[in-house]
Amino acid sequence: MRPFPPFELQASAANLSSLRAGLRGYATEGFGPSPSMLWIKAANDTILAVGVDSRDLEFKFEVFTLAVETEQALAHRVLTAPPVKLPDDAPEMMKQWANMPRVAPKPPANFMPWPFGAWRVEVLRRAEYIIGDLQPPPETFGNNPVAQNPAKPGEVPPEAWAACEVAVGLLFSGSSGKRFMVAVDWMPFNLLVTQDEPAIAEFIESCAAIDVGEYAKRLT
Repeated sequence: MRPFPPFELQASAANLSSLRAGLRGYATEGFGPSPSMLWIKAANDTILAVGVDSRDLEFKFEVFTLAVETEQALAHRVLTAPPVKLPDDAPEMMKQWANMPRVAPKPPANFMPWPFGAWRVEVLRRAEYIIGDLQPPPETFGNNPVAQNPAKPGEVPPEAWAACEVAVGLLFSGSSGKRFMVAVDWMPFNLLVTQDEPAIAEFIESCAAIDVGEYAKRLT
């Protein structure tokens, strides 16, 4: 099995620590049950953007984590990103897209109230692995398909071809027992933002949870 270095949250320790208290509201951006962005209104009217970041590990093996940054940092990153380089034979539509003016994302005008008065925050981490030579062959397209599956850290099966531990979500738990989760969806660059307990329980079954304060120490 080929092990890859862990892919951790793309966030500063300060931004993660700000999630522990003072949050006032949230809003999602995108369509359907899998939004592309979660906006969080934090203390002192700071707006945090929670999106998805990716890493290509090898052919047919890509992993996704959360990126947590301020609205200002996100705007700066978008507006100062290097130009997109396309091959000369790229479709004209892609060339037009690459030449479009940069527009910094903006949070929506309306936020839902934050669901808790007091809460704890945990980082969800899991191992993701790929496996091939599937028998019987799966119902999918392409040649020599591989399956990408989750497992708790340290529980990757020996037949896995490659594996990587990934920070895949944030879990907020209120004093009443209710929970709120934002995590990466299996659909690339989509989020799972939910307070539905069965959906949360199913997702975290393959995860290890770490207090966000302890986790933030890794980033300092």
